[in-house]
Amino acid sequence: MEKYQEFADCNGFRIRRIGRHISQLYDHALAEVGIKKTQFSLLAVLSNTGAITIQNLSKIVGAERTTLTRNLKILQRDHFVRSYSGDDKRERFVELSEKGLDILEQAYPKWKKVQDRVNEVLGDDKEIFKEIVEKLTDITKDDITI
Repeated sequence: MEKYQEFADCNGFRIRRIGRHISQLYDHALAEVGIKKTQFSLLAVLSNTGAITIQNLSKIVGAERTTLTRNLKILQRDHFVRSYSGDDKRERFVELSEKGLDILEQAYPKWKKVQDRVNEVLGDDKEIFKEIVEKLTDITKDDITI
């Protein structure tokens, strides 16, 4: 239907497409150490934050709590992170374990190769790319009236 021809310019489609492609590049590089890009990202964030509530971690990584909890369960199963209750039993904390730090150290050079290659391809547009990502991250569902 000609009515939907503008879909070829759909920003959502383009973002999902490039997201999948770039994720595959990182996942391929990290497969050698047995983790995925999403796991690497969580381990890297935890290496910088130290012990943090799942709620605050959710805000930092921009993930729904249920999705984040599902991803953290895998990292807990593999003993890459520890989880425990705070003084308020409803509050859960998570932190990087020694094993998690070890796998992060192994994964870092593989991640860095992909990161450097993507930055090389972006060239002078790297900063523009970061700005665009920030602008798009600022859009919320409340900004859109249906």
